[in-house]
Amino acid sequence: MQSIKELLEVSGYEPMSGYSLELARMARAGLERGEALQLWAGLGRSEGSFYKAWKVLKDDLVRLAFLERKGSGLEGRRLEVWEKYKVVNQLLISGKKTAAVSMAIDLVAPAQKGGFTEIVVGLASLLEGHFGSIEVDSRRYLRYRKIRKDYSRMYDDELDVKSLQARLGFSTERKKDLKELEAEVLGLMEKKSGSFNFMRYRFSVLSVWFEKLGDVDGLVLAFRETVAAFEIGGVELTGAALSNLYFRLTPILALAERFGEAEAHVSRALKSTKPGTQNWHLFMLQRACIGHLSGKPGMVQGAVKLALDAPREHENPAIDRSWELVGRLLGGEEIGDVWKVLF
Repeated sequence: MQSIKELLEVSGYEPMSGYSLELARMARAGLERGEALQLWAGLGRSEGSFYKAWKVLKDDLVRLAFLERKGSGLEGRRLEVWEKYKVVNQLLISGKKTAAVSMAIDLVAPAQKGGFTEIVVGLASLLEGHFGSIEVDSRRYLRYRKIRKDYSRMYDDELDVKSLQARLGFSTERKKDLKELEAEVLGLMEKKSGSFNFMRYRFSVLSVWFEKLGDVDGLVLAFRETVAAFEIGGVELTGAALSNLYFRLTPILALAERFGEAEAHVSRALKSTKPGTQNWHLFMLQRACIGHLSGKPGMVQGAVKLALDAPREHENPAIDRSWELVGRLLGGEEIGDVWKVLF
C-alpha cells in the first residue's frame, strides 16, 4: 500500500466513493498490503476483488494525475509508455521511490514491446540497483541486470548507427568522398539483428549506400533482412514503420525496371495503410507511376479511379497536385520523367 500512499501524496486525483475511496483511506492510515487485505476479507470480499480494486485505484491515480492521454490503439499505448516513464522519474525526484519501483516493474514489458530501448535501459538500471542493494532479491536482481546489459548494448548500437546515418547524410550533402565510411558500412552489413530502431536506421544507411552504388540487389537484401528482424523482434509496429521501408524501396526497383517486384511491394504496402490517408495516396501514386513507366495505362487508370473513390483522409495539397499530373499523363501530355516530377 506504500506505493498507493505515495501516489496519493503527489496526485491530484481524489477518489470520492466506492472501493477506491476505501483503499485510499487504508493507504493513508499506513496499513501494509497484508493488513489491508485482511481487513478487506473481514468484510466478506474476495482476494481477487481487492487486487482488482487496487489496480483500478493505482491506474486512476497515474492516469488522471500525470498522464495526458492522447489517441488510442497502438499510438495511444506508445504514448502511454513515455508518459508513464516520465511519472517514474517524477516520483524519483519527489523521493517516492516505492511508487517509482512499483511503476517501473509494470512498465518494463510495455517498453520492450514498444521498442523503446532507452526506456528499458533506464527502468532496468533502476530495478537492478533496487533489488541488488535495497530490497535484495537475487532472482529479480539477476533478471534486471541481464536486461540492463542486453539493452545497453542495443542502445549503444542505436546511437552508433544514428551517428553513421548523420555522417553519411552530411558527406553526401557536401559531396565528400564516401570511401572513409566504407569500413563502417561493411561492418553494418554484417550486423543483421538488433533493436527495432537499430534495424530501422540500418536500413536507412544501407538504402542510401546501395543507391549510390547502383546495387539494387543489395538494397532488396537489406529490406528483407529488416522486415525479417521486425517480424521476430516482438515489437508492436505502426503502419508507418513498414510503409517507410516500402516507400524507399519501390522507386528504386521501378527505376531499375524491376516492375513486377515494385508492383508487389506497393500492393503489400497498401494493405498496411487506410484508404484515403496520405500514405495510402502516396503508395497509390507510386502504383500509377509504375504503370506509366512499365507501359500499363490500365494500371494508371485503376489507381486514379481508386483514388477518386476513396474517402478524403488527408489535407496535403501536394497529393492533389500529383494526381493532376497523373491526369495529364492519361491525357497524353508529356511531362518528362514522371517519377522525378511526382517524388
